[in-house]
Amino acid sequence: MYYRFLFLLLFSFSLIGCRQTKQEIVFRGNITHYSNHKWLYISELTLDGFTLFDSTEIKNGEFNFTLKSTDEISRQRRSTPTFFQLSLQPNQAFTTLAKNGEVLEIEADARNMAKSYNIKGAEDARLMHRLDKQLALFIDSTDILTSIYQSEIENDSVRGLVEKAYNQLVYNHTTFLKDFIAENPTSIATIAAFYQRYNRKIFFIEDENLPLLEQIYQQLVIIYPHNENIKWINNRIEMIKFKLAQENENK
Repeated sequence: MYYRFLFLLLFSFSLIGCRQTKQEIVFRGNITHYSNHKWLYISELTLDGFTLFDSTEIKNGEFNFTLKSTDEISRQRRSTPTFFQLSLQPNQAFTTLAKNGEVLEIEADARNMAKSYNIKGAEDARLMHRLDKQLALFIDSTDILTSIYQSEIENDSVRGLVEKAYNQLVYNHTTFLKDFIAENPTSIATIAAFYQRYNRKIFFIEDENLPLLEQIYQQLVIIYPHNENIKWINNRIEMIKFKLAQENENK
């Protein structure tokens, strides 16, 4: 009888432990060349902007941080994929997706965290990493063209070729984003793909791509009806439709 009671007690404790881990997100990994950066900061992206939650010290190149959902609001919000930013400083950061119960394993170089990081542990995080890598390729190519353009500012023919090459880069990257959205209809990362931009370059202007935005919403709302990002998309769609209706009435 005693052993049966002990077994049941231990089993109950293991269930409690499982329930607790389901209310946590773990960020852990390694950062090289971190000597000038002793702390890694964890922020959550909500509709009100980035909220800094906490930081974790980088020790011998390693970090381990557990984000616990201690209230019902955070538990509900993080039960579905949520956007988080990991940063060493404002210009050394990247954004990923995670939800309660997930463990994200990260490797990065502190000299260029956004370009160098790799991530494992969840499909949504992997997709966000893919978006970042593709944007980095676009930025690198754009920087090369900008350098050529500036060095040949007086040469009309060269500038014309550079502009043509840039337009092709934009077309290729926009096509990648469209394919990404089509291939991953159940991931909230498609929202990040739709709103991805670089400096002043917007790949998808909302008004001109309303059907695509509606498609993203219709596919995600079935899976995540209570996710605040999905609700925000619905609000954006309604606002765009209202704006377009007003413009048509004024014609």
